[in-house]
Amino acid sequence: MSNYEMNPLSLIDQQRHQEEKMLIESDPFLLEEQRYLSRLQKATTVGQNYYNNHYEKYTAPQNNKKRQQEEFENQVINRRQQSLTEAMQRQDKMKRDLNYIHNQAIEK
Repeated sequence: MSNYEMNPLSLIDQQRHQEEKMLIESDPFLLEEQRYLSRLQKATTVGQNYYNNHYEKYTAPQNNKKRQQEEFENQVINRRQQSLTEAMQRQDKMKRDLNYIHNQAIEK
């Protein structure tokens, strides 16, 4: 006896499936509708798989590449801003030092 047959719930599900199958086979309209629904479900699954594969192979890598490029550009901008700030601080210090020297020369 298989695992599927030992579970009573599985037996009930299996019986229900068999009954539905018999009803569908006895009514040609239901059978055709079931075939249509099956084809529709298969087409949906195939389309979803195609979309997922395309996303994983093309879209996701492109998005990652763009994100990495933006991060790199932001790092460059931040470095430039930091360098500019440091240069302005050095310039201010030099002005203060020159003013101090100038004031010392005037006092003497």
